[in-house]
Amino acid sequence: MTDDTNWKEYFDNLAENEVIEHKKVGWGSNESMYSRFYTALKLLSLKGKECLLDIGCGTAAFEELVVVKYPALEIHAIDISGKELHVARRRNLLVNFKIGSIIDIPYPDSFFNCVTCFGVLQNFNGSLALAITEMVRVLKVKGDIFITTMDNDYVGFKSGERKPNPMNTYYVPEELNELLESKNITVVKMGAISSQKLEGLILPLHQWHTFYVWGQKNIQ
Repeated sequence: MTDDTNWKEYFDNLAENEVIEHKKVGWGSNESMYSRFYTALKLLSLKGKECLLDIGCGTAAFEELVVVKYPALEIHAIDISGKELHVARRRNLLVNFKIGSIIDIPYPDSFFNCVTCFGVLQNFNGSLALAITEMVRVLKVKGDIFITTMDNDYVGFKSGERKPNPMNTYYVPEELNELLESKNITVVKMGAISSQKLEGLILPLHQWHTFYVWGQKNIQ
């Protein structure tokens, strides 16, 4: 990946030209897309939560699952691509869609009980510290943050069995954990997410190239 990658243009183009749902948002397969969503819904308890933000919502496949499972939840979703949001709005969901980015979230401080971020960091070439700071800023105390991205230390990369995609940015999970904790987040769980099952298969860290971090915001 190069520092001048224009991700907005990239996702605008996918939204306009790809026919298959998961390809519109750049996922490698339907299984890889939904495995992240099902893992989040399995781990997070959103019952009783008032307000959720999904960062990088794409065409709103995750939102479609959430509105069914948690009809009382107020859902907000942002994306850098207006064309992705155009597709998302055609689902006619009770979701507040807005243009926004991981480093410029158009909401006030401490607004959400839960913030989710699926795959955005792997398609990001800005400051990770700034992105985490912004996500934590809009999260309420005791609120949940759930992030999925790509593992730089995946055993398949180390063995040479699989090669990283040069388009993506990869992260060391333990370093992301450390950064979150420096931003007033207690990490509850981390693990790998395999896409070999549609429902998501949680594995020990580094056993698959995708991982999740689930944390909660501390009282200041």
